[in-house]
Amino acid sequence: MEPSQRRAGGDRRQVPRPRGGLRVLLVLHRAGRGGTERHVLWLGRGLAARGHEVAVALSHGGPLLSDLHAAGLAVHRIERRGSLDSLY
Repeated sequence: MEPSQRRAGGDRRQVPRPRGGLRVLLVLHRAGRGGTERHVLWLGRGLAARGHEVAVALSHGGPLLSDLHAAGLAVHRIERRGSLDSLY
């Protein structure tokens, strides 16, 4: 049974979802192979498999970029505007 179908106390009634799923934006600094990046990939895959629209925004590419695309996640590049940009 899906986790979304369970409630506290073991009640197995269907939990309502928003129509059409959620739109989720996951943000990374770069697409490296670290734990945070892998977690974002797994989370994105899981959310997309449950019918949510998932996108990943990042400022730098990296080795995980091809995995994000292969998972069918939309990838958006955020360009830095200068050395003092908050996207470090």
